[in-house]
Amino acid sequence: AKSHILRTMSKKGEKKERKRFFQSLAFKLSLAIFMIASILLSSLGSYYIRKFASEIDRHLLVQAQIPGRLMNDGVIPQSMVRDRALLSSLTGEEVLMAAVTGPDHQIVFSMDPKEEGQSAEIYRPYANMRGAETLESGAVVVRWKETTQGFLYVSVPLIGSEGEGGYLHLKLSTANAGASKHRIAKGFLFGFILSIVLISAVCAILVYRLTVPRLRGITNSLKVVEEGNLPPPAPHTQSQDELGMLGRSVAQMINELAQRKEEREQLDAQILAAKEDAEKSSRSKSEFLANMSHEIRTPMNGVLGMAQLMKDTELSSEQREYIETISASADNLLKIINNILDLSRIEMGKFNLNIDTVNVPLVLNELHTFFTPAVKEKGLELKVNCPDDLPLVRTDEGSLRQVLINLMANAVKFTQKGHVEVEVNCVEKTGSECTLEFCISDTGIGISKEAQDIIFHEFTQADGSHTREFGGTGLGLAISKKMVEQLGGRLSVSSEPGKGSAFSFTICVNMEEIPAESPSCDLAGQELDALDMEILLVEDNKLNQRVAVKMLEKMGCRVEVAENGREAISKLKLTSPAESRPRYDVILMDVQMPVLDGLKATAMIRAQEGDERRTPIIAMTAHAMKGDREKFLDEGMDGYLSKPVRREDLRNALKQYG
Repeated sequence: AKSHILRTMSKKGEKKERKRFFQSLAFKLSLAIFMIASILLSSLGSYYIRKFASEIDRHLLVQAQIPGRLMNDGVIPQSMVRDRALLSSLTGEEVLMAAVTGPDHQIVFSMDPKEEGQSAEIYRPYANMRGAETLESGAVVVRWKETTQGFLYVSVPLIGSEGEGGYLHLKLSTANAGASKHRIAKGFLFGFILSIVLISAVCAILVYRLTVPRLRGITNSLKVVEEGNLPPPAPHTQSQDELGMLGRSVAQMINELAQRKEEREQLDAQILAAKEDAEKSSRSKSEFLANMSHEIRTPMNGVLGMAQLMKDTELSSEQREYIETISASADNLLKIINNILDLSRIEMGKFNLNIDTVNVPLVLNELHTFFTPAVKEKGLELKVNCPDDLPLVRTDEGSLRQVLINLMANAVKFTQKGHVEVEVNCVEKTGSECTLEFCISDTGIGISKEAQDIIFHEFTQADGSHTREFGGTGLGLAISKKMVEQLGGRLSVSSEPGKGSAFSFTICVNMEEIPAESPSCDLAGQELDALDMEILLVEDNKLNQRVAVKMLEKMGCRVEVAENGREAISKLKLTSPAESRPRYDVILMDVQMPVLDGLKATAMIRAQEGDERRTPIIAMTAHAMKGDREKFLDEGMDGYLSKPVRREDLRNALKQYG
């Protein structure tokens, strides 16, 4: 079987090699030379064959007239026409008929004695035959062919003693002349074939040696280049013919390609190094932002927590004003931190949309309630126009809400009198999709044409002077623009100084088949029931411990504090029997702690407590980067609260397990 496979492969290789040979330039040139040589030599051979045949015919005609001339010269008598052998030897051909006629046109002597004494009219048909010609000597010649045998008839005039004579009539076979023609034709044919073969072979060898090695080198180099490799540069040929020029051009091209490949590899290496540097810088930036967020949010938790706790104590009007100022300043600082983190997430491509069903009228109603105190304080009017038949849609509610909050906050901030209006319309419906257009307009100070080109840049405001009237980081519009683009829309502005501004954007969303319910405007505060829960607080920061304990105690919870993860595991007594372990309704776990951090502590708790008695663990941490929540939940935690923790958020999180 192996030998059969080898033979099959060998035959395929030979077949492929033959096919390649017939497609080669050497074969094509050799074939062209063969055809040219064949045409030229066949034409030349035909010419000389005809020429020699004509010469044989002329020689035969001369030979046929020899007996008549000898009779006229008196060398042989006229009666010799009866001797067939003699006449045949004189003419070189077999004489078939011979006769001498006198002046009276009577046959005097004949090879056939029976014809003697008869009239010469019996030979007239020969003379009258088609193709008869008369020579200068007066002889009449007729050539004809019967079947495969050729004949020659010659009538030679004889000169008598008195000046008048008769004619010698000869009929000769042309077999010998025909045989000579055939021999000459065969000789020419053999020479023709031999010449063609020799010329073609010699030319093929010359063409092969002159072209194939050089072309093969060129084609092999090009084939290697086509496969993506670059052969080492070949030595330049000194030949000045076309192939030499082609070889030099190919060699130069390969050298240039090799140089470009080397340059490209160097460029790729530089790009890769730059990419690694950029990724390293990006990681450093992310780590910096995460650490800064953690470090800032930790003391912010204490500031906001204490401010909220102080609001519940007896305060003078002046003290309450101070506390509200502290809370407002802390809220503004927290907004700045959140804006920077949002912008960083978008720039790093880690801002993922959370597509879900959104009730746009309900969102607008909540924003109306949220901004009502601010607009009333400034004496403005807040208008929210929303069609009653607006469908439920699927989009990222958080991003949409953030964009609307940023634009409405700007409108309120830059408007001193008049109104702020929020309008949404469904401008187009196509199948299960619709296009929503949002417009937030105001009657504020307006924006100049020059400023409209820069207000969407990070850390940029229309008024960039040190004496500007309105504060801010200049991040709101930049973040809003990028978020709208993430939603598939485009944020634009139309404004004139002193005539207000109008920010608008459109997004294409899928419609939900469930009909939208009318949003409820009754947002009256709910009664805050006391929470009767056992809480284990795992927190290393003393200030945050104090804030959290006070908040939890005011909610009616009983709190036990652990300084780190190891102390928390010790308090849980997970190695003791289940009935003797302390029971906690919820564990509030910080993440970044000394000795044992929150993630490792959670993993150890989950590994030891078993599935029968699983204690809910809520991460209460300053880690607020994108993906932190998902990471903590994947590590075994059940909830997530980012610092600074608001009392309402903490209550809502605990009520899920109360």
